[in-house]
Amino acid sequence: SNAPGGMTFTAGTGGILHPITNGPFTVTTGTGTVSISGDATANAVNIASGAGAKAVVIGNNTGASSVSIQAGTAGAGAVNIATTANDVPVTVGNSTGASGIVLNAGTAGVLIGTNAIAHPVTIGNNTGATAVSIQAGTAGAGAINIGSTANAVPVVIGNNTGATSVSIQAGTAGAGAINIGSTANDV
Repeated sequence: SNAPGGMTFTAGTGGILHPITNGPFTVTTGTGTVSISGDATANAVNIASGAGAKAVVIGNNTGASSVSIQAGTAGAGAVNIATTANDVPVTVGNSTGASGIVLNAGTAGVLIGTNAIAHPVTIGNNTGATAVSIQAGTAGAGAINIGSTANAVPVVIGNNTGATSVSIQAGTAGAGAINIGSTANDV
């Protein structure tokens, strides 16, 4: 009803079970808040964790809707997305309008494709005015390393198509240098 009262369900350790056979189960609150496991007790919350094939939708694309996924403090918790052993594609973001993706990290860094599996890693594309910018810290504190591991790998920069050009620049007034093949190796 719409009365200003309320309903409270309490149960012991046996819990509350409400089985439904092939029917919907809907909870609506109007402008009220829906809280699941909103107390301060440490426990597990399972949503659609049964073995059946389910479609799980969280949030919507209406107005100012937002979804926030959080975890514990001081490295005690984690946010894991598609980390099971199943072969599943993972898509983040879309190509609509001014949509963007921001990946931030603390001092632990941002790692892309660093697991020990041989796979291609592609950054950027060759469409229209697409640009790729790789930057590093200031005053020599950072570095940009390409193919600098101890593995024997070919490094190709640029191509021989049309008006393609490659520009390699260094600092001003003799402060910088361009070194090609300057190691002690016989190359």
